[in-house]
Amino acid sequence: MNKIFYLGRIAKIKDLETLDKALFNTNIKADAIGPIEKGYNPEFKNIEIKPPIYDLKKKIKQIDKYHIFILPSKREAMPQALLEAMARGKIVIASETDGAKEIIESGKNGFLFEIGNPFELRLLIFTVLNYSNEVIKEIEKEAIKTDRKFQINKLMEKWEKL
Repeated sequence: MNKIFYLGRIAKIKDLETLDKALFNTNIKADAIGPIEKGYNPEFKNIEIKPPIYDLKKKIKQIDKYHIFILPSKREAMPQALLEAMARGKIVIASETDGAKEIIESGKNGFLFEIGNPFELRLLIFTVLNYSNEVIKEIEKEAIKTDRKFQINKLMEKWEKL
C-alpha cells in the first residue's frame, strides 16, 4: 500500500524536496515521473526519478501501479496530474495551492497540507497508510466523482449556462 508517486514536470516550483524530507528515515520511497526542467539538478534520497510518459495508455497503466499521488507544489493553477490521478481512483495528497484547494475537500476526496511543510505531509502519508480499506475505498470513490466534475464537457456546460 506504500506505492507513492508524483507525475509531472520535475522542477524547483514542484517542491519535491518537501516530499523527499517527508520520507526521510522511513522505509517509504516515492517515484517522480516526468521531464526534468533544464538547469534543475535534483538530488533526492527517497525519490527515484523516472522518465516522462507521453503515450496516454502507457501513462494510465503506470498510474494504476501506484496507490498514493502526491503533489507538493509551491504554486498550481489547475493541476492536470492531480485530476488524472483522481480519475484513476488514487488517494491524492497535495499542498494547499489555489488549484488544489479548488479540487480537494481535505479528508473527503483527498488531503491537503501546508505548502513546504514536510512534517504535515509525513503525518498525512502515515495517516493514509493506516486507514482501513473501507475508508480508503470511500475516498477513492469521492476522488473519481470529483474528477468527473472537472471533465471538459462538464465545464463547457457550466460555461454555456453563464
